[in-house]
Amino acid sequence: MIKNDFLEKMIEQISDAITTITGLKGKTAFKDAHESIKEALKQFFGLNPKSIETLQSKSLIDIVTGGDKNNNVKALLLGDLIKEQGDLYREEGKEKEALSTYIKSITILSEVMIEDDTVREERYILKVNEIEEILSNYHLPIDTTLMLIKYYESIGVFDKSEDLLYDILDDSNYNKDIVSFGLDFYNRLLKLDDETLENGNLPRNEVEDALEGLLESLK
Repeated sequence: MIKNDFLEKMIEQISDAITTITGLKGKTAFKDAHESIKEALKQFFGLNPKSIETLQSKSLIDIVTGGDKNNNVKALLLGDLIKEQGDLYREEGKEKEALSTYIKSITILSEVMIEDDTVREERYILKVNEIEEILSNYHLPIDTTLMLIKYYESIGVFDKSEDLLYDILDDSNYNKDIVSFGLDFYNRLLKLDDETLENGNLPRNEVEDALEGLLESLK
């Protein structure tokens, strides 16, 4: 109960911080907005902007959760705050910094929700959707796209997973490792019931046709 109260308080405080940051961005007070992000990172996570820039997403998740699944919400809150940093860079016209920050944010949010279905709340799903929409204008690292395919599969949005899969199949000229990844994806889907597949906008006949097409590409 104490831990739940602590997380609820943390959620409230970070929401307040994000509201403040958003207001500062609206006033183009970018320096103050960066300072607010810096303060929030230190206060809630014991981190700083440089550590966000240099550390891998998995390391950041491990730091804020301490390897405890019960702290996964803290990792989502970090991903949310990092997303605000990406928005700030974008407002400043710093495209390179915005891109790398968005990728870090969406990786943290997605990886946590892939591994832990108990924290798949609508607000975090909407954050991922928002970032993914922004990133759709860019050519992403293959590892990022593979992670997003797994993420959308984990929340049952199978048609989105398939769209991303075909993007990297085309980009990689049907690389055998990517084809193998795709085969595993479709074989997992075939183990699901028809209603689940329909709800994910990828009915069984389309899964079967896609699987056959990938197998043909290996010949």
